[in-house]
Amino acid sequence: MPNFVLVAESVYDQGFAIAVAGLAIVFFALFVLTLFISAMPWLTSILDRYFPAHDHSRSPSVHPESQVPDDGPVLAAIGFVLHHEYEKNIRESKNKTSS
Repeated sequence: MPNFVLVAESVYDQGFAIAVAGLAIVFFALFVLTLFISAMPWLTSILDRYFPAHDHSRSPSVHPESQVPDDGPVLAAIGFVLHHEYEKNIRESKNKTSS
């Protein structure tokens, strides 16, 4: 048991040094993080040369192979039919299990 007391006393004696070391580690980590964040515009400009961004704003809103100028009502009708059939299948499977 005396060894434990000696270890505890030596840690308490070095408390200031341990605190300063911890502060230095945190400061260094935050400094590296700040450098990385500040270098992001430069890094993205370099990466943009090799992996250019695609402009999605000019993509057409309607499918080119579509015969209808506005797909919204057609898609709504397809969704309604799918939902109706799904509900019908659920009702039929419940009737089969209950009988």
